[in-house]
Formats: sequence, structure tokens, C-alpha cells
Amino acid sequence: MSLLIFSLCLMLASFCVADCAMEGSSRGHPPRKLKKPIAPFIVEENKACPYYGGKYGCCNNVQVTQLVGNFQTLDNIFGTDCPICALNMKIFWCEFTCSPKQSEFLRPNNYIKVMQRGKLLDALNVTFALSPDSVCELFRSCNKVPETMMMASNGQGFIQFQGDQAVDRGGVKMNLLFTDKEKDGLKPLVFDVHPCNSSFPNGTIKGYENITKCACSYCAKSCGFRSQAYVAPPYFEGFNWILVLVVYLVISAIVVIMYFIFKRKEQQADAETIDDGQYLLNPTD
Repeated sequence: MSLLIFSLCLMLASFCVADCAMEGSSRGHPPRKLKKPIAPFIVEENKACPYYGGKYGCCNNVQVTQLVGNFQTLDNIFGTDCPICALNMKIFWCEFTCSPKQSEFLRPNNYIKVMQRGKLLDALNVTFALSPDSVCELFRSCNKVPETMMMASNGQGFIQFQGDQAVDRGGVKMNLLFTDKEKDGLKPLVFDVHPCNSSFPNGTIKGYENITKCACSYCAKSCGFRSQAYVAPPYFEGFNWILVLVVYLVISAIVVIMYFIFKRKEQQADAETIDDGQYLLNPTD
């Protein structure tokens, strides 16, 4: 009797909890499209997404290994000057790959060939529903970083760029669906995003360590009120006094020289006038 009750509880739970829509395959191959979703499973120690380690999720060891390599790239680009940006992007990819509610926001479609960097790659074509608000917040936490500026000018473009990279790095071609409500049978993924000036006890959040706020150059909120407020520059800011003094001295010297030249010419003219007068008064044969 107790076994029957336990089995019924498991059956009911399976109807209430979302499932995994795909699973990682061998390295170099796209994820496997599941004929029907499978129940989440206990994720082993997860170096890429530590907050999923030992909990129910949808990422296997192959996917975790891929994420570890991809996250190293994120740290190399964003980790030094804007660790919060790297953190938020890791959370985004962890939710896409490991969330036990994966089938709610992700639908595998079919396998396709994608030309990228001169190579024809195999990829699993998926439809991925995303919350526009989460996407915008993610972009705001990264948009002052030069690399982000080169990727896109808005949140949707930024995520589209990330999705394009997923073909080569994860064997997935994303068809992004930005929506704030259920659409086409999918609910949008809403994920945690931390502002670029966030600080955490001991620099640790969700199992990630040494997370500090982004540098002032890449996060206006990190600069403090005084730095953000507009302060009118001093009236003579940028005024080169040495250059002005040199120009003044040169002009003064030219004026003095011209003065003496004209004065000399004037004296010569007066002398010639005197000589002419004397000649008229004392003519000689």
C-alpha cells in the first residue's frame, strides 16, 4: 500500500514539474533531441554551475565540460574589469543548459547544417523563449565593456550574438523568442541578473567566488554619486598658460622691434629734412 502511494506521488510530481528537453551527446556533436522530455536528474559536482551541483537539473557531464571551457573565455574577456557581467552570463547559460524547467522555455526542432567560419557544422535547431526584461538587465550589466559594444547595441542583439556562438561552442542553433508571456507553447525564461555595482559577502554568490563589482570605467553605478553628478569644469580648465606666455612674449618682441624700426626710420626722415633745410639756407656754387 505504501509503495502504491509512493508511486502515485512520483507520478503526480512528474506532471507538476517541467522536464529536460535535450541532453548532451559526445564532444563535437550537437545535443540529442529527446523523443519525449525526460525527468530532471541529480546533477553531479558542477564546476561550471556550482549552484546546481547535487540538485535536480538537465545538464550532464559532457555539457558541464563544455560550459567550463566557455566560461573560461568569459572570464578572460569580462572577469577582470567587470566580473558581474561574466557572472550574469554564466547564470544565463547555466539556466539554458541545466534548468530542471528546460522544457518550459526550450523546444528542440530538428537537426540542421550551419555554415560558420568557413565550416559546415551540425547543430540542433531549437526555439528558445526569453524574458525581454531579463535580457535587458543582462545587457545593462555588460554594455559599457568595449567587447560588448562591438557585439551589439541592445539586449536582443547581444543575446543573438551569444546564440550564434552556441553553434560552434555547443552545437545549438537558437531561434530566439522574446516574450513576457507564454507564446507558441513556451514560457519565457526569467533568470537572475545582478546590477554591475553589486557586492556580495566574501565575494561569493551561487558558488562563484571572487565576484566584485565592475570597475567605474565599465559601470557608472560603481563610481558613486559624486562621480556621476555633472560638475562644471573650471573656467580656465585646459588653458595652457605656458603657451600663452610664449605667444605673448613673441608678440611683444615683434611690437618692440617694429617700434624701433619705425622710430629709426622717423629719425632718418627728420635728419634728411634738416639737411635739406640747411642746403637751402646755405647754397654752394
